[in-house]
Formats: sequence, C-alpha cells, structure tokens
Amino acid sequence: MRKLALFAFSFAAAVLACQALALTGWTLGVLALGLVLGVLFARDMNRFRLILVSIGVAAGFFWNAFYDELFVEPARALDGLTMPVTGEVTGDPDETEYGLYVRLRIKTDGAISIPALLCLDEKALALAPGDVVTLTAELTFADTRYGEKTDYYLARGIFIRAYQAGQVTVASDGRGALRYAPARLAKAVREKIAEIFPKSAAGFITAILTGDTSGMDEAYQSALSKSGASHIVAVSGMHVSYLVGFLRFFLRRKRRAALVSIPVVLLFLAFVGFTPSAVRAGILQIFLLSAPLLRRESDPVTALGAALLCMLVQNPCAVTHVGLQLSFAASLGMTLMAEPVEAALSARARKFKRNQLAAIQRFVIASVSSSVAVAVCTAPITALHFDTISILAPVTNLLILWMLSAMFCGAVIAVAAGFLWTPLGVLAAWPVSWGAAYIKLVCTGVARLPFTVLYTVNDYIRIWLGAVYLIFGAYLPWKERKRPILPVALSTALLCLCLVLGTAEADAGTLTAAVLNVGQGQCVVLSGGGRNVVVDCGGQKDAGEMAAKYLFSRNAYRVDLLVLTHFDTDHINGVQSLMERLPVDALAMPVPSGEAAVDEIIEAARTLDIPVTYISETTAFTLGGRQVTIYGPVGMRSSNDRGISVLYSAGQFDVLVTGDLSGEMEQRLIKLESLPDIEVLVIGHHGSKYSTSETLLAAVLPEAAIISVGAGNSYGHPAEETIRRLLDFGTYIYRTDLEGTVIVRAG
Repeated sequence: MRKLALFAFSFAAAVLACQALALTGWTLGVLALGLVLGVLFARDMNRFRLILVSIGVAAGFFWNAFYDELFVEPARALDGLTMPVTGEVTGDPDETEYGLYVRLRIKTDGAISIPALLCLDEKALALAPGDVVTLTAELTFADTRYGEKTDYYLARGIFIRAYQAGQVTVASDGRGALRYAPARLAKAVREKIAEIFPKSAAGFITAILTGDTSGMDEAYQSALSKSGASHIVAVSGMHVSYLVGFLRFFLRRKRRAALVSIPVVLLFLAFVGFTPSAVRAGILQIFLLSAPLLRRESDPVTALGAALLCMLVQNPCAVTHVGLQLSFAASLGMTLMAEPVEAALSARARKFKRNQLAAIQRFVIASVSSSVAVAVCTAPITALHFDTISILAPVTNLLILWMLSAMFCGAVIAVAAGFLWTPLGVLAAWPVSWGAAYIKLVCTGVARLPFTVLYTVNDYIRIWLGAVYLIFGAYLPWKERKRPILPVALSTALLCLCLVLGTAEADAGTLTAAVLNVGQGQCVVLSGGGRNVVVDCGGQKDAGEMAAKYLFSRNAYRVDLLVLTHFDTDHINGVQSLMERLPVDALAMPVPSGEAAVDEIIEAARTLDIPVTYISETTAFTLGGRQVTIYGPVGMRSSNDRGISVLYSAGQFDVLVTGDLSGEMEQRLIKLESLPDIEVLVIGHHGSKYSTSETLLAAVLPEAAIISVGAGNSYGHPAEETIRRLLDFGTYIYRTDLEGTVIVRAG
C-alpha cells in the first residue's frame, strides 16, 4: 500500500501549494485537520488512505508555516539593515566578474543561524569552510534577483544576501572541524584532477565526479544541453548508482555491500555539497540498500517519497528548485514508465538467435526506454524553466552512457592512484581522457544537427507540446487494441506543420524587432528577409544564451551582423557566449581604446574566423534587401560618447538604436546625419534622464519606444523626466522590466 509514499507525496503537495501560491500554512493546517476528522467516517481501506493523505497534507501545511516563522521571517526582518554580522563560512569562495561570493551562516540575536550569500570586494581574500567572518554588511532578504521577485535563492537554502560594507576580520580556528572534511576532500580531489588529467579533460572529469562545472567552457556546456546530456555533469542518481555498483563489484555480497555503501553514499553527498539531485539520489539509494538489511522488500516509489520528504523537511522552499523538480520527475519516469516502454519495444522487436546480437538489442531497448521515460516526465519542466526540449536525448544517451559508466569508475581509480603516486595517477588518467574526448565528440556532433532542440519561446512549439500530451493521453485507454503508430504519426505531422509555420513567419518579408529582457543591459535582435542583426549583447542575465534561444525559436541559426554600440559590460558581456552558440558572419564595433574585455572579444572573433569592422564613420550594410546604417562616433569624452548608433530600415519601417549616447551627443548626431521619422526607438542609456532628449524626439518622432532596463535597478532607470518627454510626444512606451521581452513586428 506504500503508506510512507502516500504520506510523503501528500506532504510535498501541501508544501508546493504553500510555496507556489503563497498560502498561509497555519490556517490551511487547521482546515486539513478538520478534513482528517471528516474522513474518519469513511469506509474500509479508503478511509485509511484518506486519513493518511489528510495527515500528510496537514503536516505539510503546518511544517511550512513553522519553518517560515523559524527561519524565513527572521531573515526578512533583517532586510535593508546595515549592521555588524558574524558568520561561519560553509563553502569555498566563488570568484565572478561581479566579485567574490561565499556561503556562510549568520548568527542573529535570537541564536538562529541563517544561511546567507556574502559578496566581498576583497577578491584576494582566502576563505575556507570553517572560517568565522566578522564584518559590517548590508543585508537584503534573498527574494529578488536582477531586481525581480524570485524563489531562486530561497529554494537553494539562501535567505540573506549580504554585501561587504566594512573591514573583514577572519578567524580560522574552525577549518579543521570534522564536518568540513568532505569539503576539504572535494577541494583536494579537484586539485588532483587538474594535476593528473590533461587540461582538455580535467574540467569534464571534475564535473562528473564532483558536479563542479566551473572548469568547463561555455560552448561545451551548451552542447551538452542541446544534445540532452547535461544530466551527466549534474551529480544525480546515475552517478550514485555508478558508485554503488563500483563498490558491489568488489564487495560481492549484498548485505556486506550495503553496510559499506551506505556510509560511502553519505560521504559522497557531503563531498558534492548536498546538491538537490545528489541528495535525492543518495537518500533513494540508501533506502534501497537498507531494505535487505531490514529484511524488507525494496520499493523505489516508497524510497523516492522518503527522499522527497527528507529534503522538504530540511527546507520546504526547495520544492520550487528546478534541479529538485527535474531530479524527481526523472526518477518517477524511470520508476513508473521505463519497464512498460521496454516491454512494449521488446514485444515488437525482432528476435535474434545469436546471443551477442540479442544482448546488443536488449541494451539498445533498455537505453531508449529509459531515455523516453525520463523525457516524458521532464519535458514540461525543461520547457517551462529553460524554454527547450531536447528531442535527440535518447540518441545521445545511447551513444555515451556506456562510456560514461566506465569513465566514472576509471576516474575514481585514477584519482586514488594519483594520491598514492602522481605518475601512477597520470598513467591511469590517460585512457579516461580518451573517453572524455569521445563523449565531447558525440555531444558536440549531435548538438550541431538541425532541430536537435525545440525552443518553446516559439508559440507553435508550445502548442505542439501540449497537443502531444493530449494525443497520447487519448491513446492510452485504447493502447491494448490500437498500435502506437497513429499517435506517433500524428505528433510527427503536427511537429512538421509547426516548424513550417514558424519558418514561414521567420522568413516573412516584414521586420521584427525584439528587445530581450536581459535585466539591466541591452540586447536587440532585428530580423527580416531571412537575415538577422544583433545590436549589443549584454546584461545581468545570460544575454548570449537568450539571444541564441530567441533566434533558434525562429529557426534562425546564424547572425549575419553583430553590432556593439560601445563597450560597457552591460552591453557586451554576452557576446562571446553568443559567438560560441551560433555562427556570426560579421562583427562591427567602434575603435577600441584598450578595454580588456574587448580584447577578449576580438581574440574570440579571430579564433572563430569572424571578420571585424571598426566603425569610425557612417557605414551602410545591405542584408536581404534591408538597409543597416551604422553612424560613427560623434564624441570622444567618454566610452558612451564614443559609441555608435544603428538605424535598421525595412521599407517604411525604421528602428533606431542609440546605445548609451547622452542628449548632447544625440544633438550632434542629428546635425551630422539625416535621420528619418522612425517607428521604433530603443531608448538610450536604459531611460537615463540624460538621454532621449527633446531634440532627438522632435527629429525622429518615434511611434513606439522600448526601454531595456532591469527591474529594481540602483540607477533609478528609467527616469521620470524621460517618461514624461516620451508621453509629451505621444509615444507608446514598452519596458522590459515590466513586460519582459518586447517584440514589435512591422504592420
């Protein structure tokens, strides 16, 4: 009857309702208890099940409310304060372009320890788990990201974001604590991998053993995502099963293997930092290993429910974590669907007499069945959170998983050998490196194939995905009497129709101007006549990834011209990511003046064989019958003044992008160039009061203005003066912080 599973999933449903709908736990808990009393009068086994479900729901509501008062509300009370704080570092620092971030637990007056993320200005500061840090910090409740309300941090167990506002004092007396031994071991393993493996393989090996992907280049991570293989670098059930299988191979006996494997799995969870997917997999595996020790039959559904219950008791906010959702959806698919799919495929497969061919066939069927089962349950989640559906994931998994299992075990042996004697580790790492090269070759090759990934940014693909679930849902009651060829054929035909419609729209003669919601930054995509121009590519979010997804959703797989108006970080920090994601035919920019970030972009362009044009005077490009006019710099005092402007014209439809030009530079531009009346103006400098002057508005008379701006930014953009000027000219105003990505189509 799976009593524990029934209780656990009821508990999780209540927690999810509280977190997703912001429901009040105490009130709902009382109502749920009332439901328990009501179902006491139900009959037989149904009564017991209803009582169990009701108790689970009530417990979920009560626990969510209790946890909120114990941890979340004390953190919320610190929002906006600048005060001295003391905290214990719980992880290694992460150095980014925005500063040094480190996780710690802050002690409050009520003796409650609150998880926090500290941003330090002192990048050279050497911190390690166990250090006690004292400083004055600005505290904010961690319910916003890029100025927008989000559960991103809360779901990861971070309730406070702290920013250094004074001198940092560090005491290192806690580094030797036993609880941080796994973290120290993980750091030692990362260093040993870097020592014994070649650079081309070290990042990937580190990822599959520890889940740390920081050493992998963005292009490879993108290829893993497109080919449906990103799960291989997110430590999950597959990695835990490899570890347990590795131990079983040497220990042989089940009970002995279980006794050794359980503490090793617990150590492995601490080693990888208790990530949601690893914790779920570890708890699931521990329950399965414990069954023979307790002389009970192992049940994957009960183990999965128990794992979910443990994680949500530790942090109810984790229910909204996309990693947890994907992990449990994948496990549920494997548990409930893999065997029926495998049985159906085996029944229809050709029977081979030779044992070798039969074994290969069984392997292929099992791999495809597992991939299909996982894809069915995870596709809606990836579509919702990442706007993607990888349709070739079964092919990728079939080609690489057999190698990955051997690589994982080989990497463990190589690292262990490296700790004993470094040359021995180097020797053992050599064949594993060849395996890593094979996996990279497969994933990058699959990622280059057309239609590897479907992008649900495209409305037609969203419609198709929903229709597929409806088609197969209608087929299931008749599956015993009807072959699956009909729903498969219907789904395929519908996909082809959606792709044709999407392509026809993308190739239409009209101009489409899209200002992407990249937070505080700017990325404009201008498309028409089968050609694509990207103006700037930067912001708080991954502008390169967003631009690539937008283009892919329109069945566009190259950028004909990439223009950088100037070199501020919020306009260029996604350029390299975009260039690695898809081909760029030409790059245009002002003449650089020694900016390091620009040198990196130019070097990347040289590596990718992208010609660079430096704009010092007005230059015109003709793309697919569309005119792209780039106006040269009109000032030299600052990087903004040295910027260039772009006019994109399609018949009587014109779009003007002025970068971060000031009002004074706008007036110079008007005097030097003959600007037409325009339909769309991408507002300069994110709506700063010093840009978008009355002189410019009077000269171009825009019908619509789009402001690319981050929600809750610290600059006060867009300024009230700018909004008032636009309204005075009768201009329609659209803002990315309020409306998300803004798309305007000619006509």
